[in-house]
Amino acid sequence: MLYDWDPKGPCGKAHYLDTMREKGCDMASVMRAVNWQPDPSDSRSGLLLHGPSGTGKTRAAYIRLWDFFAKGKRPRVYSAAAKNGDFAHQVSARFSADQLAAKTWIESVKRAPVLFFDDAGKWVQTQRVEAEFFSVIEARFAMQLPTIITLNAGALNSTRADAQCVDAIKRRLMDYSEVVKFELTKPAASG
Repeated sequence: MLYDWDPKGPCGKAHYLDTMREKGCDMASVMRAVNWQPDPSDSRSGLLLHGPSGTGKTRAAYIRLWDFFAKGKRPRVYSAAAKNGDFAHQVSARFSADQLAAKTWIESVKRAPVLFFDDAGKWVQTQRVEAEFFSVIEARFAMQLPTIITLNAGALNSTRADAQCVDAIKRRLMDYSEVVKFELTKPAASG
């Protein structure tokens, strides 16, 4: 299974939409996210979902990933929630061990059929991580490969004095992605 986000209930789109409606989420944003398709005639091959925790960004992303998976494209997933599975940890571990192998790995990330970065703003941001993330984003958007990224509100804010790379990443994400803001628009329905 690609991702088991609700082991006690159905994992399908209809269940997710009902859950988001009950939570009081902005359904127009939710629908834009779950129905998103990369458009080869447009330069935007990415989907950037951002907003507060608990508003359904990751679930929407996995619904999109399931569609790619069903079409035979194996998504590559990097999540801040996975132990040793986030991009920053992988970059740090690989580049400290073997530079050549690390560069080969980065090239494979750039060329993955579908790529998903979950909670990208929660990674430990070092200059190396930012530079490699930027290189991946640049390459994927140049090749117009589907890339889905979720960020919590306020993510990708650098605390370093040199925030040029973070600003460049933000610009690229905004330029090359369909940006969907997730938010609650009304109080959740009481059960």
